Amino acid sequence: MQEFMYSKMKMSSMVVRRLVLSFSAVLSSVRSRSRLSQRTTLPAGGAFVLAQMLKCKRSRGQMVLPIFYKVEPSQLRHLIGSLGDAINAHKENLDVKVVKEWEEALKEVSSLKGWESDKVNKGHEGELVKIVVRKVMSELKIQLTIPEQLVGIDDRVQQVMSLINAKFSDTRIIGIYGFGGIGKTTLAKVLYNKLSGHFEYLSFVADIRETSRHKGIECLQKHLIYDILKYPHDVSNVDDGIGVIKSRFTSKKVLILLDDIDDKNRVECFGRKW
Repeated sequence: MQEFMYSKMKMSSMVVRRLVLSFSAVLSSVRSRSRLSQRTTLPAGGAFVLAQMLKCKRSRGQMVLPIFYKVEPSQLRHLIGSLGDAINAHKENLDVKVVKEWEEALKEVSSLKGWESDKVNKGHEGELVKIVVRKVMSELKIQLTIPEQLVGIDDRVQQVMSLINAKFSDTRIIGIYGFGGIGKTTLAKVLYNKLSGHFEYLSFVADIRETSRHKGIECLQKHLIYDILKYPHDVSNVDDGIGVIKSRFTSKKVLILLDDIDDKNRVECFGRKW
């Protein structure tokens, strides 16, 4: 039996088609006023790269997550101070259209939602890194592999979707059961891929029957906890795992696929409702 579990959280997640993982490029574009004043560093590591990233955002729907390191977005928006001086200096040696493109890119990125390094935990860079990593991992929705040509599955998908709250505002468990080989796991994977964009946290726990038999439920609980929290957590026993799941998953918007459950009581081992 395959089980879907999803729970409500306090804020909705953003649906994206693709993600641009070019934080270093954004970071170098706005790293500091002193670096931006150097003519040789701006084209290669700064506004030029940023302009290309924003082109991808507009043409391909990719996501740009800016880090404003030691600079305020308003400085990019209005091109003031040494940043404006650095841009003006390039007008002497480069095509006006190129520099204009850089100016527009800096203004555009200043309006995007991101992080100001000095405002995150009083400028603690370690905390900023953790926040960015969590955000990136939550946006990386990895699709499960399914056969390319599926026949007669659309009606089944719609049937299950009709059981799901369109606003995903509650906690719900949906079971898919039947004889072996009729496509339960495939159907569950299709639904998982279809729903994944609506959830901030995802986990696919496969082969529960066999894995629990050879490695114990605790192994599967640790797998689930790592998928959601993005760091390993020791689980000494099943009850300990249930406690971690219930306490740490509270108020998170979570989609979990439990594959090959032969005993409905095993669902309790994964926290069930939290």
